Amino acid sequence: MEMTQGLLKRVDLWVEEHIDQLVEDTCKLIWIPSVPDKTSDVKPFGPGCRDVLNAYIEIGESYGLKSKNFDGYVAELYVPETQGKPKRIGLMGHLDVVPEGENWLYPPYEGIVKGNWIIGRGSQDNKGPCLAAMYTVLCLRDLNIDLEYDVCALAGTDEESGMADAEYYAKLPDLPDLIIVTDSGFPICYGERGIASGWLRSREKLSDNILLFQGGTATNQIPDQASITLRATPSVLEKAIKTDSVTLSQKEDTLVITAHGKAGHIATAQNAVNAIGVLMKYLLKYDLLENHSDRIIFQQAESMVNSPCGKIFQLSQNEALANDVRYGCGIAKTEDGFLKFSFNARCPVALNEGDALQKIQEYAAANGFAAEETRVLPSNYFPKDRPVIQILHQVFGEITGLHLEPQIFTAGTHARKLPNAVAFGPGIPDQSYYRDEEGLFPDGHGSCHMPDEAQSIPALKEALRIYIRGVIALDGQDLSKEE
Repeated sequence: MEMTQGLLKRVDLWVEEHIDQLVEDTCKLIWIPSVPDKTSDVKPFGPGCRDVLNAYIEIGESYGLKSKNFDGYVAELYVPETQGKPKRIGLMGHLDVVPEGENWLYPPYEGIVKGNWIIGRGSQDNKGPCLAAMYTVLCLRDLNIDLEYDVCALAGTDEESGMADAEYYAKLPDLPDLIIVTDSGFPICYGERGIASGWLRSREKLSDNILLFQGGTATNQIPDQASITLRATPSVLEKAIKTDSVTLSQKEDTLVITAHGKAGHIATAQNAVNAIGVLMKYLLKYDLLENHSDRIIFQQAESMVNSPCGKIFQLSQNEALANDVRYGCGIAKTEDGFLKFSFNARCPVALNEGDALQKIQEYAAANGFAAEETRVLPSNYFPKDRPVIQILHQVFGEITGLHLEPQIFTAGTHARKLPNAVAFGPGIPDQSYYRDEEGLFPDGHGSCHMPDEAQSIPALKEALRIYIRGVIALDGQDLSKEE
């Protein structure tokens, strides 16, 4: 379809008239804590994910869309009158969230709107953008934009804890010919890093001096708090001191030591401060592990948790590739008397994630730790010169005025689990969309996976314009990866 000035003005006016409703709907979904719980009797991902998917469907149906619920894994919203066209484009987000964690200044599940921000867990990752996909379908319908291809909105419920939702959906018949995943940053992501992840458990048990170690709530999130409970022997009490990053609390015959860091996504671990690593380093520095075996276990764990880019594992002999790995630990805990911590390595496309996992396992085994629950997510690649990439990249540049190169995305999205998919926004690499003029968010607050997660309303509004115009621009075009 030709993108006339008249059409563009109609789209922009529709977005302006509906942005407040989009904000309100986002808040409705934030009200539902939707952390996946695969141990629940409510299948597949627990009552929170079930309830948020039902709420998403109810919102869409209230606007006249029809729905399909694929067994609680994925929901689809569509315009019934436009079914049967030769091809379909889907826009897909997710409604599950990471746990809220600690240190929030605002309630995590109330959907508060302050200034230009929606505040709450899932506002940015990914309930607001997921609804922007639905609003793209509504705009095309309301403006009677007659496309050659049909467009639908999709919402998953397990992106944060394994992407079993996308795996399930990918096996179904009649998938959209192209899926645009609304869960990354702009510009267009023509590839995603491979991921090697799992857990490392000490081969030796900890002594009775260590009663509890706990830190983190999600394997893909750097935690800002971690704590250990020790037996409060006279020598431990004498050596333990409060520092800028560590607080102490004595309870009868125990000492609780709590370390504080700066939260962040594993994909940007270099910008975070891992409280688990802070705590381990503190314990070793002040000689608070009085059992020799405990000291050895924590020395090895600290070296692996705090290794920049995971260099201790020697993942690549190529220095540039080794420096480009994004690596971190999201959770550490005591379990059945052993120390156990997660690892997550996000590898450049040129570094095989399976080889990286093998190197991590080998190093850990040689240093007293066994790998468990390991997983490899292969990298995703959509050739940069294909029409989908070129067209969406051009739309982004025309709307924002930002002329950036298509990117390889550091984080992982549903795109890597679907047969013909790309990740495209909504994060805009222009700080003018994210001004915190009211000082709502101190350092370490406001971003996805962080305390006080927040979605910029101006950025969400711009992303919605990009999605609508991007779908129109793709209409009638070749949507495949291959020629």
